[in-house]
Amino acid sequence: MNLDIAILAIGVLTLLLALIFAVFFIFNHIKTLHKNKVSRSFLDLGISTQRKIVYELFFAVKHLSKNKIGAIITLQRNTLLDSLRTDGVKIDSMINSSLLIAIFHKNSPLHDGAVIIVDDRISYASTYFSVSETTLEDRYGARHRAALGISEVSDAITIVVSEQSGDVIIARDANFFKITNIDSFAEILTKELNSTQANINK
Repeated sequence: MNLDIAILAIGVLTLLLALIFAVFFIFNHIKTLHKNKVSRSFLDLGISTQRKIVYELFFAVKHLSKNKIGAIITLQRNTLLDSLRTDGVKIDSMINSSLLIAIFHKNSPLHDGAVIIVDDRISYASTYFSVSETTLEDRYGARHRAALGISEVSDAITIVVSEQSGDVIIARDANFFKITNIDSFAEILTKELNSTQANINK
């Protein structure tokens, strides 16, 4: 009788251990899939969310440009950027023009480095990319070199505001495109986010 109970206990214990290992394996598998998943495309976010993202960026960039506040904002697309950046402060906030303006204000501790936007959220602030080794004109500074650098190794779109001139450029596919009329920024950015081809020329 005691032997039967012992055998039953061992069987139950073995089953419990197997169940624990199975749960652990499944949890880690799901975690890995989540970690490695590709960011949603801009088109997947829905019309209302797309418009909100673009117009929050428009209002922020227009203010930054007018006041000559330097900024670099990178929008992640299909290429995951975590392995292509260093440092940074996790923000994880909905995109908001006031927050972006506050981040890049010269007295903000986060104003150096880039903001990364993933889907419809501000993911990181004060993060850094490797700068491009391409020879650029003297009017381009560290932000422009970082924007070009990340555009050379990913499909991300990066917006740069010059603190010297207030000029706004978009970097994508290792090229710059200057925004000559800030009021056209929203339309241009929408087209670029929806584009699947490299059509920005220096």
